[in-house]
This record gives sequence, C-alpha cells and structure tokens, in this order.
Amino acid sequence: MKWNIIQPNSIITKIEDKYKCKIFLAGPTQGNKTWRNKVIEDIKAQTENIDDNGIIINPQWGDAIADPEHFKSKKFNEEAQVKFETMHLLDSDIIIFGLFTPDAAGREKAWTDTRDYAQTTRFELGRYTSTTVGKSNNSVIIYGEEGFKGLSYIKLMTPKNNKNRIFTKDYTVFLDSVTNRIKDYTNEIYQR
Repeated sequence: MKWNIIQPNSIITKIEDKYKCKIFLAGPTQGNKTWRNKVIEDIKAQTENIDDNGIIINPQWGDAIADPEHFKSKKFNEEAQVKFETMHLLDSDIIIFGLFTPDAAGREKAWTDTRDYAQTTRFELGRYTSTTVGKSNNSVIIYGEEGFKGLSYIKLMTPKNNKNRIFTKDYTVFLDSVTNRIKDYTNEIYQR
C-alpha cells in the first residue's frame, strides 16, 4: 500500500477521496515521540503487497515545509490542534491507540505533579471506544504496553462483543489486527 502521512503542521490538511484507508494514530503525543514512527514503519512493511493508497494521520508535529492556515507559527496552538485531531478522528476508518510507556531514559518528561501522562488520550479512549463516533464502520485498535498506567481498566472497558473494538498487550497481535482491518476495509470499498 502506498501511504501518505499528514501532521498538523504539514502542507496537507484535507484528505482527498483517493485514499482507500484512513488511519489515525491516537495516543499520547508527549513523553514518547518515537512510538508513532515505529508503528508507521511496521504498517508500511505489513501492507506493502496491497495495491492501493492510504493515509496515516499523525497528530504529532513534524518538520513542516509550510504551515497551513491554523498553524502559521511553530508555536503550539491547542485550539487548532484539537480541531485538526477531531476532524480527522471523525473521518478515520481505523483509529489506533498506542499506549506505550513513557521514555524510560527520562529524556522526555511525560508527566508532572499536576498533570498525569496521557490525560487527553484517556478522554479520547472513552469517547471513541465505547460508542461509534464518526464513521459507522470504523475500527478502534488499542495496543497497551506493560507499564502504561491503568491498562487493566482500559481493557475491561473495551467492548468485547464488537469485532471493531480490539485491545491487546501483544504487539504482534496488534499489528496483525491493524493489517487485517486494512485488508477488510479495502475489500469492503471494492464491494460497494
């Protein structure tokens, strides 16, 4: 599959219809910046034999060549960030929650005494896993790495009778689930 990646401060802000599968990489944007790159590379490797176009929406800021309207400066803008994330979450076919533990080396401080790690992610988990928000046939696939606080509760609250809501602590199962859903989704499009 040929993947295009967009980020809040990238040139592309509107997703064209030519993309058969839209994946949103939800999860903490602070404290562990490398997990999204790992997931993107692994998805690319797993889907290279699919002859189609897909897009991966990464809410983490990247190296931009030009800033779109709401991201004129390199300074973080919470309102523009929330608008970008909400727009793409509602339009995504697959929402991936990567619940990786914070950087163990302490290079990136993921929480403080007044702010827990992944507090926004926990709100999004509740919103997007408990009911269908956005596309009616979207999938939510959650990978929880051992050591991420609150995994047992997140696992219990992920619907077990919905094939489009998956929680796993096994990275291989996670990646296979994403790949299978991409294949299912591209086949569904051709059957319409």
